[in-house]
Amino acid sequence: MRRGRPRCCALAIAAVVTLLGTTAYAEWPYDDIRRSAYVRSHFYLGGGPAVVLVLNQTGPRRLISSGGGFHLTLGGRLGRHFGLEFNWSPSFHYHDPDYFGRIFGLLRLTTLSFDGKFYPVSGPIQPFLIFGGGAYMLGDRFSLISGGPGYQLGGGIDFWLTRHISVGVTVQYRGALLFDDFFARGIYLSLFTGSLELTGRF
Repeated sequence: MRRGRPRCCALAIAAVVTLLGTTAYAEWPYDDIRRSAYVRSHFYLGGGPAVVLVLNQTGPRRLISSGGGFHLTLGGRLGRHFGLEFNWSPSFHYHDPDYFGRIFGLLRLTTLSFDGKFYPVSGPIQPFLIFGGGAYMLGDRFSLISGGPGYQLGGGIDFWLTRHISVGVTVQYRGALLFDDFFARGIYLSLFTGSLELTGRF
Protein backbone atom coordinates (compact mmCIF):
# COMPACT_ATOMS: atom_id res chain seq x y z
CA MET A 1 0.00 0.00 0.00
CA ARG A 2 2.81 2.42 0.80
CA ARG A 3 4.33 1.82 -2.64
CA GLY A 4 1.06 2.74 -4.30
CA ARG A 5 0.88 6.16 -2.67
CA PRO A 6 3.73 7.74 -4.66
CA ARG A 7 2.14 6.49 -7.85
CA CYS A 8 -1.21 8.01 -6.90
CA CYS A 9 0.45 11.31 -6.03
CA ALA A 10 2.36 11.30 -9.29
CA LEU A 11 -0.81 10.59 -11.28
CA ALA A 12 -2.69 13.33 -9.43
CA ILE A 13 0.09 15.87 -10.10
CA ALA A 14 0.23 14.88 -13.77
CA ALA A 15 -3.54 15.27 -14.09
CA VAL A 16 -3.46 18.75 -12.52
CA VAL A 17 -0.56 19.87 -14.75
CA THR A 18 -2.35 18.52 -17.83
CA LEU A 19 -5.56 20.27 -16.86
CA LEU A 20 -3.82 23.61 -16.26
CA GLY A 21 -1.91 23.29 -19.50
CA THR A 22 -5.10 22.56 -21.39
CA THR A 23 -6.84 25.56 -19.80
CA ALA A 24 -3.95 27.90 -20.61
CA TYR A 25 -3.87 26.61 -24.17
CA ALA A 26 -7.60 27.24 -24.50
CA GLU A 27 -7.22 30.87 -23.42
CA TRP A 28 -4.54 31.78 -25.98
CA PRO A 29 -6.70 31.39 -29.11
CA TYR A 30 -9.36 33.60 -27.50
CA ASP A 31 -6.77 36.31 -26.79
CA ASP A 32 -5.49 36.11 -30.38
CA ILE A 33 -9.01 36.47 -31.76
CA ARG A 34 -9.68 39.42 -29.49
CA ARG A 35 -6.45 41.15 -30.56
CA SER A 36 -7.02 40.42 -34.26
CA ALA A 37 -10.29 42.39 -34.16
CA TYR A 38 -8.21 45.58 -33.88
CA VAL A 39 -5.49 44.74 -36.40
CA ARG A 40 -7.36 42.76 -39.05
CA SER A 41 -7.23 43.86 -42.68
CA HIS A 42 -10.39 45.80 -43.49
CA PHE A 43 -11.89 48.84 -45.24
CA TYR A 44 -13.16 51.82 -43.30
CA LEU A 45 -15.19 54.97 -43.91
CA GLY A 46 -15.15 57.93 -41.55
CA GLY A 47 -15.67 61.63 -41.17
CA GLY A 48 -16.12 64.50 -38.77
CA PRO A 49 -15.54 68.19 -38.04
CA ALA A 50 -12.18 69.90 -38.47
CA VAL A 51 -10.53 73.20 -37.52
CA VAL A 52 -7.82 74.81 -39.68
CA LEU A 53 -5.43 77.36 -38.18
CA VAL A 54 -3.33 79.48 -40.53
CA LEU A 55 0.14 79.63 -38.98
CA ASN A 56 1.84 81.63 -41.73
CA GLN A 57 1.50 82.58 -45.38
CA THR A 58 3.91 84.25 -47.75
CA GLY A 59 3.09 87.20 -49.97
CA PRO A 60 2.53 90.93 -49.51
CA ARG A 61 -0.48 90.37 -47.24
CA ARG A 62 -2.46 87.59 -45.65
CA LEU A 63 -4.72 85.74 -48.03
CA ILE A 64 -7.09 83.85 -45.71
CA SER A 65 -7.91 83.70 -42.02
CA SER A 66 -8.25 80.58 -39.89
CA GLY A 67 -11.45 78.62 -40.38
CA GLY A 68 -13.22 75.31 -40.03
CA GLY A 69 -14.84 72.57 -42.04
CA PHE A 70 -15.12 68.80 -42.17
CA HIS A 71 -13.41 65.80 -43.69
CA LEU A 72 -14.33 62.42 -45.17
CA THR A 73 -11.97 59.44 -45.21
CA LEU A 74 -11.99 56.21 -47.22
CA GLY A 75 -9.21 53.84 -46.28
CA GLY A 76 -7.94 50.33 -45.84
CA ARG A 77 -6.01 48.63 -43.06
CA LEU A 78 -3.39 46.54 -44.83
CA GLY A 79 -2.03 44.75 -41.79
CA ARG A 80 -1.10 45.05 -38.15
CA HIS A 81 0.98 48.22 -38.52
CA PHE A 82 0.07 49.97 -41.78
CA GLY A 83 -2.89 51.49 -43.59
CA LEU A 84 -3.62 53.72 -46.58
CA GLU A 85 -6.43 56.25 -46.95
CA PHE A 86 -7.87 58.92 -49.24
CA ASN A 87 -9.06 62.16 -47.62
CA TRP A 88 -11.36 64.93 -48.83
CA SER A 89 -11.14 67.95 -46.54
CA PRO A 90 -12.97 71.19 -47.40
CA SER A 91 -12.65 74.13 -45.00
CA PHE A 92 -14.12 77.62 -45.12
CA HIS A 93 -12.23 80.85 -44.48
CA TYR A 94 -12.85 84.57 -44.61
CA HIS A 95 -10.70 86.48 -47.05
CA ASP A 96 -8.57 88.81 -44.96
CA PRO A 97 -9.49 92.52 -45.36
CA ASP A 98 -7.86 94.33 -48.25
CA TYR A 99 -5.96 97.61 -47.97
CA PHE A 100 -9.26 99.50 -47.67
CA GLY A 101 -10.63 97.30 -44.89
CA ARG A 102 -13.17 95.56 -47.09
CA ILE A 103 -14.00 91.92 -46.25
CA PHE A 104 -14.93 89.56 -49.05
CA GLY A 105 -17.09 86.46 -48.78
CA LEU A 106 -16.04 83.00 -47.70
CA LEU A 107 -13.27 81.17 -49.50
CA ARG A 108 -13.11 77.39 -49.62
CA LEU A 109 -9.81 75.54 -49.21
CA THR A 110 -10.19 71.97 -50.45
CA THR A 111 -7.63 69.26 -49.81
CA LEU A 112 -7.52 65.98 -51.71
CA SER A 113 -4.81 63.82 -50.16
CA PHE A 114 -3.48 60.30 -50.16
CA ASP A 115 -2.01 59.33 -46.78
CA GLY A 116 -0.24 56.47 -45.12
CA LYS A 117 -0.78 55.48 -41.48
CA PHE A 118 1.63 53.68 -39.18
CA TYR A 119 0.31 51.98 -36.02
CA PRO A 120 3.13 51.16 -33.57
CA VAL A 121 0.89 49.23 -31.14
CA SER A 122 -2.35 47.28 -31.33
CA GLY A 123 -5.34 47.03 -29.04
CA PRO A 124 -8.57 48.95 -28.41
CA ILE A 125 -6.57 52.20 -28.06
CA GLN A 126 -4.28 52.75 -31.05
CA PRO A 127 -2.01 55.78 -31.51
CA PHE A 128 -0.80 56.35 -35.06
CA LEU A 129 1.45 58.47 -37.28
CA ILE A 130 0.05 59.86 -40.54
CA PHE A 131 1.90 61.31 -43.54
CA GLY A 132 1.14 62.00 -47.18
CA GLY A 133 0.63 64.49 -49.98
CA GLY A 134 -2.02 65.82 -52.27
CA ALA A 135 -3.62 68.76 -54.04
CA TYR A 136 -4.77 71.99 -52.38
CA MET A 137 -7.34 74.20 -54.11
CA LEU A 138 -8.58 77.63 -53.03
CA GLY A 139 -11.70 79.19 -54.49
CA ASP A 140 -15.07 80.73 -53.87
CA ARG A 141 -18.46 79.26 -54.73
CA PHE A 142 -18.11 80.38 -58.34
CA SER A 143 -14.58 79.57 -59.42
CA LEU A 144 -11.13 78.24 -58.54
CA ILE A 145 -8.74 81.02 -57.55
CA SER A 146 -5.50 79.12 -56.99
CA GLY A 147 -4.18 75.65 -56.43
CA GLY A 148 -1.06 73.55 -56.10
CA PRO A 149 0.67 70.65 -54.37
CA GLY A 150 1.04 70.14 -50.64
CA TYR A 151 1.92 67.68 -47.93
CA GLN A 152 0.79 66.80 -44.44
CA LEU A 153 2.23 64.96 -41.45
CA GLY A 154 1.07 64.41 -37.90
CA GLY A 155 -0.47 61.86 -35.63
CA GLY A 156 -3.48 60.92 -33.59
CA ILE A 157 -5.22 58.18 -31.66
CA ASP A 158 -8.16 55.86 -32.33
CA PHE A 159 -10.48 54.53 -29.62
CA TRP A 160 -12.29 51.36 -30.70
CA LEU A 161 -15.80 51.22 -29.22
CA THR A 162 -16.69 47.93 -30.91
CA ARG A 163 -15.22 45.67 -33.55
CA HIS A 164 -16.75 47.87 -36.26
CA ILE A 165 -16.86 51.40 -34.79
CA SER A 166 -14.12 53.72 -33.54
CA VAL A 167 -13.73 57.38 -32.67
CA GLY A 168 -10.50 59.29 -33.02
CA VAL A 169 -8.66 62.57 -33.07
CA THR A 170 -5.97 63.67 -35.55
CA VAL A 171 -3.62 66.68 -35.55
CA GLN A 172 -1.48 67.61 -38.56
CA TYR A 173 0.86 70.17 -39.98
CA ARG A 174 -0.01 70.98 -43.59
CA GLY A 175 2.07 72.87 -46.12
CA ALA A 176 0.61 74.01 -49.45
CA LEU A 177 2.12 75.90 -52.37
CA LEU A 178 -0.61 77.71 -54.32
CA PHE A 179 -0.28 79.22 -57.83
CA ASP A 180 -2.60 81.29 -60.01
CA ASP A 181 -2.52 83.89 -62.78
CA PHE A 182 -2.62 86.86 -60.43
CA PHE A 183 0.51 86.19 -58.36
CA ALA A 184 3.98 86.52 -59.81
CA ARG A 185 5.13 83.67 -57.57
CA GLY A 186 3.55 80.93 -55.53
CA ILE A 187 2.09 81.53 -52.09
CA TYR A 188 3.05 79.07 -49.35
CA LEU A 189 0.48 78.33 -46.65
CA SER A 190 1.49 76.85 -43.28
CA LEU A 191 -1.51 75.26 -41.61
CA PHE A 192 -2.32 73.37 -38.43
CA THR A 193 -5.39 71.14 -38.52
CA GLY A 194 -7.22 69.24 -35.83
CA SER A 195 -10.12 66.89 -36.51
CA LEU A 196 -12.48 64.48 -34.83
CA GLU A 197 -13.62 61.34 -36.61
CA LEU A 198 -16.29 58.67 -36.30
CA THR A 199 -15.29 55.62 -38.34
CA GLY A 200 -17.17 52.54 -39.48
CA ARG A 201 -14.97 49.50 -40.11
CA PHE A 202 -16.03 46.64 -42.38
